[in-house]
Amino acid sequence: MSSPFLNYLTNNHIPSTDEVPQIRAFVEQEQAVIAQIDDEIELAEEALNALKARRAKHMANVNGNLALLSIVRSLPIDILTSIFMATFAEYKTYDGPPRISGRHPSVVLSHVCRQWRQLALSTPLLWNEIRISTPEYPHSPDSAEARFALQLRGRPARLSLRGPTEMQQQAYSQDVEQWWKKVVQLRRATEAWLSRSKNCPLTIHLHIRQPILEIDTNPSLKEGPLMEIFDLICKQSGWWKGAHFRVPICGPGSPLNKVLYLPLHEVPRLESLELNFDVTHPPNPNRQEIVSQITLLQSPLLRSLKLCRFIGTPLTLPVNWSTLTELRVSSTYHASVQVQDALTLLRKCRNLVRCSLELDPSAPVSNNNNNAASTCTDHQETSETSKSVIHLPSLESLSIIARSLLPLGLAASFSLPSLRSIEFWGPQSFQPEWVKTLGESLTECTFNYAFLTPSTFHSCLENLPNVTKLRLSGDSLYDRTANREVALTKEILEKLSPTVTLIGDKEVVERPQLCPRLERLYCILGGSPSDFTERDLVEFMAAKRRKFFDVANLSESPDSSSSQNRRPRSDGDDGAEEGSSKIRMTSLTARLQFVYVKFADIKEIDIPKLLRERNVDMEDFLFTITYPYPNDSRPRRPTVLTVGVPENSDTMFI
Repeated sequence: MSSPFLNYLTNNHIPSTDEVPQIRAFVEQEQAVIAQIDDEIELAEEALNALKARRAKHMANVNGNLALLSIVRSLPIDILTSIFMATFAEYKTYDGPPRISGRHPSVVLSHVCRQWRQLALSTPLLWNEIRISTPEYPHSPDSAEARFALQLRGRPARLSLRGPTEMQQQAYSQDVEQWWKKVVQLRRATEAWLSRSKNCPLTIHLHIRQPILEIDTNPSLKEGPLMEIFDLICKQSGWWKGAHFRVPICGPGSPLNKVLYLPLHEVPRLESLELNFDVTHPPNPNRQEIVSQITLLQSPLLRSLKLCRFIGTPLTLPVNWSTLTELRVSSTYHASVQVQDALTLLRKCRNLVRCSLELDPSAPVSNNNNNAASTCTDHQETSETSKSVIHLPSLESLSIIARSLLPLGLAASFSLPSLRSIEFWGPQSFQPEWVKTLGESLTECTFNYAFLTPSTFHSCLENLPNVTKLRLSGDSLYDRTANREVALTKEILEKLSPTVTLIGDKEVVERPQLCPRLERLYCILGGSPSDFTERDLVEFMAAKRRKFFDVANLSESPDSSSSQNRRPRSDGDDGAEEGSSKIRMTSLTARLQFVYVKFADIKEIDIPKLLRERNVDMEDFLFTITYPYPNDSRPRRPTVLTVGVPENSDTMFI
C-alpha cells in the first residue's frame, strides 16, 4: 500500500495539524505489516536451518561412507609405511632432519587417525633421526651481548651506573623461566623420540646455542633438564650410527664434553661424524689440543668425517684416515688448511669417494722434476710423501674452497679415474689445468671464470664434452668494477646451443660445439661490463628446448608401423611422436632442463612472454632469473623470477 502523502516525500512539505494523525496511523499500519513479515522470515530461516542441518547430516553420511572406499584404507602396511618414510624424507634439508617439535612430520602423521598413529609409533625409522636444538639462554641485562642486541634494534646500549633497573631484572627473570620451560619440553620430546626409535641405529643432530658459557658461571645449569638431555643421548650411544654436533669448545672440564669424550666401546656403531666448532669468546688457546683428544674421532667404523670451523691441521687428529669414504674440512677465515698438509692428508685417505677441502694456497708448494706438486716431507712417513702422484681410485666428487689462486701443477699430482664432479669455490681458486687434465670424465663442474681470458674460458668448455651440470660465476667478489674481458658472451651461448637445419619438413640438429650434453646451467654474471644479455638467454633456451630428430631416421615414413628399420633407443635418448611412429632423438644433444641466471643489470624484457611467443616447450622445464634491485626501489630487494616447479634448494648454489 502506497503512502497517501507520496507526493510530499521528495520535497520540504510541512504537515498540517490535520495531516499528522493520518501520517501516524499510516506508519502504525506499515509497522504491523513489517512485524508480520519478520515473523514469516523467522519461520523461513528456521525452515532453512533445518534443511541445512538435514543436508549436513546426509553429507556426513556420504563423506563417511566415501572414506570407507578410500584407497588409502586398502593400502598394505608396507606401502603405507613407505609413504610415511617418503613424507619424512621430503622435509629433510642440507642441515639434516627437522627439529623435534609438534610440527615434526612424524608427529603430524601420528595424529591423523588411530591406525596411522599405531603404524607411526611402531615404525622406528620415523624416529631414529633426532635433531635437538637447545633454546638460546637469555642474556643478562648487564652483559655485552645484551648491549649488542640493543644496538641491533637501534636502541641506546648505555647502562646506568647503578646497574640494570628493576624492570630489566624482572624481564630477565621471566626470560630465564621461559627458557627452563622450553628445555623441559625438549627433554620430554627427546625421551619420547628415543623410546620410539626402539634400539634402531640413531643419527643424532645436537646444536648447543650460545651463550653456553653460562653453564660454567651458573651452577644451576649444571643440573636439571639440560644435563638430562645429554644423559639421555649418551645412554643410547651404543646405537649411534651418525653424530652431528655443533658445540663450542669450552675446555676439558665443561659438562658439554660428555658427548664428545665417550669411551670407544660405548660408540661401536658410529660411522658418520660431523663436528661444527662454534667459536667461543674468548677463544680457548688450547682449542686444537682439546679437539685432538675427542674420542669419537677414533671410532673403528668411521667412514664419514666433517670438520667445520676447524683450526689447525687435521693431521694431528687421531683418525684412521684410510677407512674414510667421505671427508670435509672447512675452517675459519684466518685458518684454512695449508696445501702441503692437504696433500699429505689425501695420501692417507686412499678410499675417499667424496671430498671437500678449504685450502690456504699462500704457502709455496714444492715441485718435482715433472712440475707436479708434491707434499711436504713428513718426518714419520718420508717414503710415503716422496711419491709424485696421489692415487684415489674411488673418488667421485671433489670440492675445493680457496680464497686465492691454487698453485700450478697441482692437478697433475692426482690420479682420479672415477672422478665425475669437481667444484672450485672462490673468485680465483680455479686453474684451467684441472679441466684440461680431468675434463673428459666430468659430468658436473663448478668454477669462477671472472679472471679468465675469453680464449682460456673457451678452451675450458671445450674440455668438458660430457658435462651435464655446469655452474659458472663471473663475480670477482671484491672488485665488481674491475676492467676485465667479457668471457661468457653471446658467442659462447651460441656455441653451447645446437644448430638447426631444415631437411624437408624436419628440423635436423648438429651437436653444439661446447658441452653438447649440458642439461642444467647455473650462472652468476659479473659486474660491469655485463656478459650475455636477456635476449641472448632467450635464444639459448629456445634452441636448447627444441625437440630434434636423428638424421638417420628421416627416411622413415611417418605412416609406417614397421619397426624393423628403426634404430633401437639407447640409454639417455628421448622419443618424439611423429604420426604413428617414434623417431629417436639424437643422444649427442641433451635437452635443457634447468637454468639459473643472476644478472648484474636490472630487468628490461619479459622473458616468459618471449618464450611463449616462440612456442618454446615449457613442460618439465624450470628457470630462475635474479635481477638486482633498482636504485630507487623500496624496499631494496632483488627481483626473482621463477617459472616451473622449484626443486628443493637447487636454484641457489652460491
